[in-house]
Amino acid sequence: MKGASWWLAIVLFLGCAKILPVYQIPDIIVGQPSFFPTIEAYTDAPIVGGNRIEILLNGDATFPAMLRDIKTAKSTITFAQYLYEDGSISYELAEAFSDRCRAGVQVHILIDSQGSGKIPDKIPAIMRDAKCHVEFFRRIEAPQVLLPWKLLRYNYRNHRRVLVIDGRTGFTGGYGISDAWTGDGRTENHWRETNARVEGPIVKHLQAAFTESWLEATGTLLGGDGYFPLLEPRGKCQHKWLKARP
Repeated sequence: MKGASWWLAIVLFLGCAKILPVYQIPDIIVGQPSFFPTIEAYTDAPIVGGNRIEILLNGDATFPAMLRDIKTAKSTITFAQYLYEDGSISYELAEAFSDRCRAGVQVHILIDSQGSGKIPDKIPAIMRDAKCHVEFFRRIEAPQVLLPWKLLRYNYRNHRRVLVIDGRTGFTGGYGISDAWTGDGRTENHWRETNARVEGPIVKHLQAAFTESWLEATGTLLGGDGYFPLLEPRGKCQHKWLKARP
């Protein structure tokens, strides 16, 4: 037991990577031309204009919009979710995905194995029976969790919430798939949440986030017009500095 304790201590120590604190920040403020390029450089997230953004407050606005767009999918659907549990909305989404699969749409579902540890087996089965591609992100069986290199990797989860329809319409936010996220955000034991439906060039980057995680989970590259079509500007949502960019 003493040797096992030492191994556990070493594993925990190695898992706590040291990150240097920020000692100095540049002397720039919002509104200066260099502000957004600086943010882009440190986040590796380009700021893209020409988008249409619809704010969806709580489940009452979010889930009906998602279900409506899922039902219109013609070629592809990609969906990544950290938390997927039991509940009426959970089955409603599974049935909506399955319906499009049966219609010939390529549907890729990526669920985090830790965040969705309470998902009923029946829900993935419904989608797989319809020939949807369903995978769990970093699923590790119980005996493997005890291996040091597996334990270190297991704590890195996929918290992305991504839904992309035909590579053209995207949804993201902080929602989970559970009845706790349904409603108006004012009911006891229910979450208040702000999500977004987006159209325009920004959807490419949302899709890229999904394909990155899908590649890690499956070793499969997704590409082509069904996933990355040419995206024209769809709205006027942009920062003033973008207009001056070459």
